[in-house]
Amino acid sequence: MSQETLVSHGLPSYQAQRTCTPNVLVVGETGVGKSSVINLIAGEQLADVSSSASGCTMEATSYDLVLTDGQERGHHIRLFDTVGLNEPSLSKNDYLTAIEKANVLITQLLRTGGIRLLVFCIRGGRITSVTQNNYRLFRDILCQNQVPVAFVITGMENEQPMEGWWNRNAALFERSNLFCTSHVCVTATPGL
Repeated sequence: MSQETLVSHGLPSYQAQRTCTPNVLVVGETGVGKSSVINLIAGEQLADVSSSASGCTMEATSYDLVLTDGQERGHHIRLFDTVGLNEPSLSKNDYLTAIEKANVLITQLLRTGGIRLLVFCIRGGRITSVTQNNYRLFRDILCQNQVPVAFVITGMENEQPMEGWWNRNAALFERSNLFCTSHVCVTATPGL
């Protein structure tokens, strides 16, 4: 079917889909499982993952997905896997370059359809200063408090039920001024 045929049958053009597709940024520290969360959402291995101390995502990468709801309707979504800004191998200049790249990406997205959601990945455990700084950088500064935040708490392999971790720790997030619209506790390890 040609592009004209698709448009004439009421389906949006490719360009219209690209500008209307909700953009979702997946952010967090290096090693919290951002790429694994993307694979979990996609239901397949799209993003490279690594168990090493240094991260494997050095540039923001986008993934166009079609997610099916309970009524078998397809919904387009574009996920962006971002670099962890606490990358141990980043020099000061590389760190500033990574922030600048994040700023350019967010500015571009805000001009071309906006950002629907920040998925902020946090490894279950202590809330670190890096977590707090990344939250403020993305939510408060780069997205100017205009984008809702969903926390994805990773590393819940030994937590039963997983939601119990949030119930015990929600007040600590509030005391740390880390607020979200929604949250989920997960293990992104395949097979668990």
